[in-house]
Formats: sequence, C-alpha cells, structure tokens
Amino acid sequence: MVGAFVVRAVSLSAFLVLVGVLIGVMPVGSTVTGPSGRVAVVDGDTIDVGGIRVRLHGIDAPEVSQTCETDEGVVWACGDWVRSELEMRIEGRNAICEAHGQDRYDRVIAICRVDGRDIAAALVRDGLAFAYRRYSLDYVADENAASHAGRGLWDGVIQSPEAYRRAKRRG
Repeated sequence: MVGAFVVRAVSLSAFLVLVGVLIGVMPVGSTVTGPSGRVAVVDGDTIDVGGIRVRLHGIDAPEVSQTCETDEGVVWACGDWVRSELEMRIEGRNAICEAHGQDRYDRVIAICRVDGRDIAAALVRDGLAFAYRRYSLDYVADENAASHAGRGLWDGVIQSPEAYRRAKRRG
C-alpha cells in the first residue's frame, strides 16, 4: 500500500514536469529548483512566492518610497507606481522560480516565471526596473531597449535605486 502511494507520487511529479516541458513553462531536463506558488508583491524587485521571500535576480527597481521627476519637473511616486504595476501583472498568480542563491537579508535570489515568462525581463523591458549590472548582465539588452524607447521610468529623471538607498542610509 505504501509502495503504491510512493509510485503514484513519483509518477505525478514526473507527469507535472513533463506537462511543464510540453507547455513551455520548464525547459527540457529542468526541475523546479526554487520556490513555486502563489505570488504576493512586496515591491518592484521583491516578491513572496508560496510564502517564501524572493529577490528577483539581476534587476533593481525603485524603492516604494522613492520619487522620480518628469522632464517638466513634476515629482511623482515612481516606487509606489512600479509596485502597483507589478501587482496588477502578477499578484495572486502562480510563479515557478529557479534559485540562484541567497542575499544578506535571507531572501532567495531567483529567476521567477509566470506563465513561462521571466518576470524580471518583462519589468526591465517595460521600463519598470533596471538591469542590476553589479550582479548580472542578463537584462542589459532589455534595459537598453527600454531606455532608447523612453518607456516607463526612462521617460523622466530618476536616481538609481542603489544611489537612493545609499543617500537614505546617510541621511
């Protein structure tokens, strides 16, 4: 009886991986190596996936309290806007993540996908986050495309999130 249960459980896992490969959510030969589950957005580059805090690999987004400025000098809450945009896109949906380590705040660093699409790549491509070159060059081409098109945060003046955090710590 127990042996039959184990065989069924293993068969179900193999079946789910096969379905993921067939629908393009998982590449051939891959298995889930990080958190997976329902998404709750924390800020523009941090999410909870299945209750586990995840820092999206290779990107940096404005802090929730960060402001930006339009070309006309109007100050606006860009950090809150980015979080809201991300919530509209993925809040409550299911993500599958590939862990790449852990940061100093004990967050899992991961590439996460919803419906097979890399969340971080979409954020950078749409001008909602920046390629975090200090840690990865994965999204530089996406950032260049957003910058040249003037999408999202590139349609105004913004201090880099890293410089904003540094100034906030000093002040």
